[in-house]
Formats: sequence, structure tokens, C-alpha cells
Amino acid sequence: MVNVKESKSLWIVCALYLLTKGLAALKALKSVKAVGVVLSPLLMAISSLAYGFYFGSFYFGIGLVMLILIHEAGHMWACRREGVPHSLPYFIPFLGAMIMTKIPKSAHSEAVIAFGGPLIGSIGAVACIGVAFLFPAGSNASIIFHLLGSTGLMLNLFNLIPIRPFDGGRILATLPSAVQYIGFCVVWALAYITQDAIFVFMLMLTLDEIPIRAVVRRSLLALMLAVFSIMLAMSGSILWQVCAVILGVLALLACRYAFHARDIPLESSDFEHDQSSLRVKILWSCAHTSLAVTLFALIVWQMNHLPPEAKGFLDISSFI
Repeated sequence: MVNVKESKSLWIVCALYLLTKGLAALKALKSVKAVGVVLSPLLMAISSLAYGFYFGSFYFGIGLVMLILIHEAGHMWACRREGVPHSLPYFIPFLGAMIMTKIPKSAHSEAVIAFGGPLIGSIGAVACIGVAFLFPAGSNASIIFHLLGSTGLMLNLFNLIPIRPFDGGRILATLPSAVQYIGFCVVWALAYITQDAIFVFMLMLTLDEIPIRAVVRRSLLALMLAVFSIMLAMSGSILWQVCAVILGVLALLACRYAFHARDIPLESSDFEHDQSSLRVKILWSCAHTSLAVTLFALIVWQMNHLPPEAKGFLDISSFI
């Protein structure tokens, strides 16, 4: 599915998988405020460097992190509005960022918190496009801000995919969990079309959210890990071989967990105590759809107004 030699992002998949599992352990430390105060800026700096190296421009890398920070600020604003305690944002290179919160009191409250991110994040992206037009057409600053605005719009639209852990799945938390099937199919289609390891990795993350039996979910995860392991083992590099062994061990563990989960019944990701009215369900369905359509329209408009130098998301290092 993914060509090891042609995929620019495959080398980070192993690290991302282990990093996300490691960050989950931070929940045990969420009461220690000093951890967030130190770790959040550190991860923010690491993400800026990672994006800078990856895209060939540290200006773009810093700008992208700022857009992600604006997105997370939207979540934090919504958390305060709902009276839900939250942590500082933790940045994960190539996966964005996240904040840790207590479980909201209802699906409606979770939808409010989730909607704040893409709403404020989209405003930040549009602001970048507006700033781009303040500079002379074709100038370095104009191109950078155009690219930042376009990327911000796309990231916020991508975040509206209706499956957790994306914001779209949490915005539609008032709807039955079967809606997660739609989101999973969208992520699968993106992984298949782009042939990029990052989307395949995101497909792995969404497995925990689709309403299927635990044995099926864990078996699919084991299969994906095994495929990655085999592909890396065939690449020939010593580093890839080490990564292949790690993923192979994880695949075996997933198989073991799948075997022990064969008697676990189907579980729903819905809020057990949620009693959202039909009006609330319609409200969030319309809010989600309206924002998604607006972002799509803005992206189409922006693609038609990009400077020739920025079309196709060229290597922006040539403009610095």
C-alpha cells in the first residue's frame, strides 16, 4: 500500500506510534502542573524544527506551529466556557497537538469543546491569507503566508472527518456511534489515494473508535503493524531493520491481545448518560456540515488565487 522508498514520511511512523503511546502515560502526571509548563514549550520547539526540516523552511515550520497553537487555543477557550479543566497543548510532530481534559459532562459539551478548535483555527488560517495579500505579489512573505493559509484550511477541514480522535468525530458525539464508519472510510480512502504512511498511521489510530468487536479491531491493528514490519524489513537499511523488528513485536502483542479479546462484546463509544434531544443532534450536524462546506469553498477559492510560485505546494525552501 505504501512504497517505502518513495514515501517521504514513512521513516517517522515508528517514532510516532511509540510517541503517542508514551504521551498517553502523561494522564497519570496531569496533576503535576510543572510537567506541562516544561513539556509543552519543548514539544512546540521540537515540532517547529521538525516541520522546518521536513518542508525546507523554518519560517513555514514556525508559522505552522503557530496555526496549530491557535487551533488548540480554540479548544482551551471552549473548555473554559464549559467549565472543563484542561492542560497546556502537547505538540506531536506531524500529528498536530492535543490538550488533556476531564471527560465532559455530556456529548453536547464535548461537541462544544471540539468545535472550538476548527472554528478558531480556520479564522487563523483565513487571517494568514489576508496577511499574504498585504505583501507584494510573488514576494517571499506573500508566498509563505499563502501556503500557511492554504495548509491551515486543509488541516482544519481534515480535522472535521467524523471519527475520533479527530474533532469531527467529537463534534458529532451526539449522533449514534455508527457515524464513525463514515469517518473510517474517509481516512481509508485518503490513505489509499495518497499512498502516504502518515495517513496509514492515522488509519491505525482511528481503529480504536469504530464500533466493532475488540477482537476484530485488534486483529486489524496487528495486520497493519505486520505489513509495515515486512515492508521495512525488505528495505535493506539497518535502521529500517530495527524498526521492522519493533513493529513485528508490536504486531505479535496485538495478536495476543486479539486472542484474549475474542469474548469481549461490542462496545459503543457513545456517552452512556447522553440524552441529547433531536434539536441538539440537528444543531451539531448542521454546524459540522456548514463549517466543512465553508472550508472546502475557501480552499477552492484559495487554490484559484495562489501565486504561481506556490501552486502545487512546491518546495518553499527555494523562496527563502
